[in-house]
Amino acid sequence: MKNEKKNEKTSLSSTNVSRSWKTSPYLLPARVIGSMFFAIVLILILAVFMAFATFWGMQFGDDASSWAVYHAGWFMSLCAFLGLSVLFSALLRFPWKKYQTGFLVTHLGILVLLLGCWVDFEYSQSGYLSIAEGETNSVAVCPGKVHFDLRISQPNVSASPADAPGIQTFRRTLDFKPGPFSWRFYGPDLMSWGVKETLPRLPWGLSKTFLYRNHPGDVLYSGSINGSFCRVEVLDYLRAGDPNTPAPKPSAENAASGQTPAWEPAATEKFAWEAAHAGGNPGTDGKLSKMEMKQKLARWPAWVKMRITMDGEAQEFWLRQFDFFAPDGIEKNLPDEAQKTVFRWKTAKGSDVQLIFAQDTLDLNFALRLERFHNRLDPGTSMASHYSSDVTLLDKADPTKEIAKDLHVMMNQPIDLYEPGTGQVWRLFQTSFNGPHLNLKGKEGERDQFYVSTFTVHYSPGRGWIYLGCLLIVLGIGIMFSMKAYFFGRQEKSRSAEDQKEPQEPSMKKLLSILLAAALLAIPGT
Repeated sequence: MKNEKKNEKTSLSSTNVSRSWKTSPYLLPARVIGSMFFAIVLILILAVFMAFATFWGMQFGDDASSWAVYHAGWFMSLCAFLGLSVLFSALLRFPWKKYQTGFLVTHLGILVLLLGCWVDFEYSQSGYLSIAEGETNSVAVCPGKVHFDLRISQPNVSASPADAPGIQTFRRTLDFKPGPFSWRFYGPDLMSWGVKETLPRLPWGLSKTFLYRNHPGDVLYSGSINGSFCRVEVLDYLRAGDPNTPAPKPSAENAASGQTPAWEPAATEKFAWEAAHAGGNPGTDGKLSKMEMKQKLARWPAWVKMRITMDGEAQEFWLRQFDFFAPDGIEKNLPDEAQKTVFRWKTAKGSDVQLIFAQDTLDLNFALRLERFHNRLDPGTSMASHYSSDVTLLDKADPTKEIAKDLHVMMNQPIDLYEPGTGQVWRLFQTSFNGPHLNLKGKEGERDQFYVSTFTVHYSPGRGWIYLGCLLIVLGIGIMFSMKAYFFGRQEKSRSAEDQKEPQEPSMKKLLSILLAAALLAIPGT
């Protein structure tokens, strides 16, 4: 009896201690964040924004939905609060009981899944790799990421004649995040949903609603270079340039100084259409039919309007984005001026300024050679029903050394490549293709036409954590359903011996009986 009383006192004291630290006022924020109400509200908020991102992506593309929601700081903060809510809800139930095993495994799986997503977001690498048949490439283009390469060469006035050539060169990479839309489409106020512009000619007053804002005049660099003040500004950004606009011919002065002629894209964009009626003839009753207009993010090179100040002089110009996707020979239909993607300018004091607007690139530690591209069309159409590529994995240091041969990449069937030296796993996807193009430089015996195959290379360090988290979630849910004690709790210890001997109907059976009776009552005629 004494031992039983001691055990009861010990259990009561331990219970009181556990309750005391759980009810501490210092843990009030943890109790609020770890509550079920907080978790449900947070999940509903995330669901609403993810649904918005889905429709936003359908309207404007994946780049826009990633920029507006998935890669936004506030969305990452909501995901972090979700992780804290899961963590606190588990810690506040310590010491854990056996019947809570499924609950703990499920919550651990959610935490591991969120951790894997964060690792993937921070450290994953992805890019497009375009290769022509018979060619080799090891430089991938990072989609949606751009920068400026600034190079300034100045005479070194302090150098002696023996220190020829006496030229000092300043080089800098300037990061640039313009967003997924042309700047002229943004509203004047942040999150402004009410700024509208009525299009002409349309009697119902079709309006364009603008969202978000970027500030023209963003300063990318401002500082002193060898005693000369330099400033680089972005005045305007066009997501899609127009390569079909005639480019001006360079003047004699610009040609002598080596300055690139400027392209001035249209300052305004107007939308107008007229509905065609039966027979394709214009209507005569003065009425126009409504039609839905959707803006999609363009895929051709963008343009920026820049202002560079150097040696007390300033230049404003439009600069076209350097396109890494176009292999040799594809852009020959464009005028020469359109292909000039480098701005060069020489100031009166002799400073040579060079600026390039380009996409970020990913220099891989391996190379791929496209042996053959296979394309199969739907019968009677020019639409591709199936396409694939045969590639060879090469050592970048020694392109003649073949690491893996006869690799076949098909749609929806990626392959894994192991990077030489590091062992990192890169996943290779068949993304798209271009062609056929005329093989103007082909040798004897080669085909008259060739294709350009585009792959997606992706390194995902968090993929294993994501898979493990999903597995733990499924395992935890299975454990919860297999352990009745989790749902129905432990039986009361105060139940008398007679009650224990009397057969008790399980709670689940009672619940099913009630549901069955309710279903029968709801059926007409019963």
